[in-house]
Amino acid sequence: MKQIRTAVSIQLALKNRINEKKTICTSSFIPHLSYLKSKTVCRFTLIELLVVIAIIAILAAMLLPALNKVKARAKSTLCISNLKNCAYALTNYADSNSELFPAPYNKVRKTNSDSNYGWVGILIMEKYLPPQKAKSTVTKCPGWEYLSSSSYAWNERGSYGTYGLIRGMPELGVAGNYTNEQMYHTRRSTLMKPEYSKIPLGGDSIHTRDAFQAHYIGVISPDSTTSRAKGIGGYRVFHMRHLGKGNLFYADGHVATLGRPDLTPETYITYATAVAGPSVY
Repeated sequence: MKQIRTAVSIQLALKNRINEKKTICTSSFIPHLSYLKSKTVCRFTLIELLVVIAIIAILAAMLLPALNKVKARAKSTLCISNLKNCAYALTNYADSNSELFPAPYNKVRKTNSDSNYGWVGILIMEKYLPPQKAKSTVTKCPGWEYLSSSSYAWNERGSYGTYGLIRGMPELGVAGNYTNEQMYHTRRSTLMKPEYSKIPLGGDSIHTRDAFQAHYIGVISPDSTTSRAKGIGGYRVFHMRHLGKGNLFYADGHVATLGRPDLTPETYITYATAVAGPSVY
């Protein structure tokens, strides 16, 4: 009898121990499922949402200028690459044409009439450059898009929408055959003389009134009293479109990036101080 009572006592003790464990497992140490569900529901107030939106807007405003600068530098780098390709093609042309580069604009006899070809058109026609397409050509700057008439768009004849060669003058080369405006075949050996070494062969150009990339850049002798700074008025000049600077290539094939302080009279080139059209300048 005593043994039976002892066994019953042991069973009761074990049962109580199990119940205690169950109680612990469902006690405050481990939340109930309903409590967990209620805690996973998150609701923002309108004020909190507006604060988050305001913070995002502030961060975007802080980052946007930096992103724009990165984008502009990337376009300038691509422009420099384009100009090196152009300089290489022009070097090959000069090698075959008594040190003369093509004139910025030329009359070319086609069947029974004359057609006007820019220097790019000459290089393509005579196979110093492969055939080009407007969206991928190396003959125009990727950092400028005009908002004028489509008639000013890039074309394979090079009459519009290309980088500009310097217009030239008698002491720098030989007169071309386009007589509406006198253009010159600039001589490579002349531009490489010390006294002319600061004169670029060409580069970033603009028509200050119509905002298209122009096929030539005007030049003025250092001893002239005429201003080389040009505003809106239909001038074809050098354009500093890359964060206040512009890219130029030279007769020896190198490319340089110049700002306003670099444009001394010895460079000969005229430059834009204002441009109509897109507010990119």
